[in-house]
Amino acid sequence: YAILALHFRNICYADPTSYFFRPSIAYAAPQSTEIIKQAERYADSFAPSLYVDLRPYNRSTTSPSGSTSLLTSLCVGIPSVRRPRLSYLKTTLASLHHGIDGNDRPDLHFIVLLAHTNQSEHPDFDKPWLRGMADTLMNYGSKGDTTYEVAKLMEHDGRHEVKSKYDYALVLEECLKTNADYVLMLEDDVVFTKSWLEKTKNALEEVRVRSWEMGYEEFLYLRLFYYERIRGWNAESWPKYLLVSTCIASAVLTTLLLFQRLQTPVRSFGFRGCYIRLHPRLHTISILLITFVFTPAVIGLYFAAGANCMLPQPQGVQLMPKYACCGQALVFPRTVVQNHILPLFHDNQWGSTPVDSLIEEYADSMTGKSLEKAQRIGDMRWAITPVLLQHVGSQSSHGVGRDSGHGNMTPSALWNFGFERLEKQHI
Repeated sequence: YAILALHFRNICYADPTSYFFRPSIAYAAPQSTEIIKQAERYADSFAPSLYVDLRPYNRSTTSPSGSTSLLTSLCVGIPSVRRPRLSYLKTTLASLHHGIDGNDRPDLHFIVLLAHTNQSEHPDFDKPWLRGMADTLMNYGSKGDTTYEVAKLMEHDGRHEVKSKYDYALVLEECLKTNADYVLMLEDDVVFTKSWLEKTKNALEEVRVRSWEMGYEEFLYLRLFYYERIRGWNAESWPKYLLVSTCIASAVLTTLLLFQRLQTPVRSFGFRGCYIRLHPRLHTISILLITFVFTPAVIGLYFAAGANCMLPQPQGVQLMPKYACCGQALVFPRTVVQNHILPLFHDNQWGSTPVDSLIEEYADSMTGKSLEKAQRIGDMRWAITPVLLQHVGSQSSHGVGRDSGHGNMTPSALWNFGFERLEKQHI
């Protein structure tokens, strides 16, 4: 038992749901730290001329009401707000660009909204690397425009959840104008692996095919990042855990009783006048100890080791309709944005529910046998493992620190521990 506990201590240290979780080691960030360094160097040396001839149109700063249509496969939307002391937008954009080459660039369209009515308040306003890497730099228009006045009112009100939904919807609408097949919505404090684009394209194709094979006309989203802490043992599943544990204990008890029944009776052996009596029978007290003490102890150790360690998420694309957080990187099909996400945001524009929670609540409402299968789009929530990005922001967009004492740029409270332990071929 002690050897097993030591083994779990050595392999489960990076599972935040585990009793053996060791933050001092688990929060080491070798991969994201290196990506951040590479992204900063790339941004500082970025040459827009590398891509300018490959773009399907000329860049311009646009308002939500005046964009030019173009054909592209993936629109990447990033609403960004000023944070005290820190800005992550530079490394987010640079890590995205660092993972693509000139042949892929025409298929991508990057839209950035500096989400302030006075955009000069944002620390990255008018930076050369931003003008070079963003295809469209959005704004709210000018004073008197409806978009501007609504944004100004929300800024004055100070309700982050309301303003973030408004900005999210504006970027989605702008992405629709590009005629992109898919929309990737990002928070502005993430960094990507260099292979993100190839893996995203492959995953989208797999998701599209598998959804059709399962009888669904479309899928809700593909998740490129998730938070492992809520992927642990869940309280609502305790009947299942109890049933499995009882079945294991019953199987052990049955095996021991069968073994006891089949055992040979007491034997005597003689050698040079000496007789030895052997008692090989398994005693009832031993059976009781093994079944009701040792077996529960091992089962308890299994649960203490953590769900992510004991039952890791399979690699590749899998359904993840429950226990998935958060909204750092979601890819939506164009039709889903038009028919589901934008109407949802417009109907709940002034509500206090955050962006990611609003989407999940809607997805939960679009499941269940009361709906036709084609309408149960909430069933089709997919995720890719390993994740393709890390969430590095230690300061939230509304000024709340979430650093957890483990560093300024990395890591954040919403951290994927598996990302930092990826092999180089996954990065």
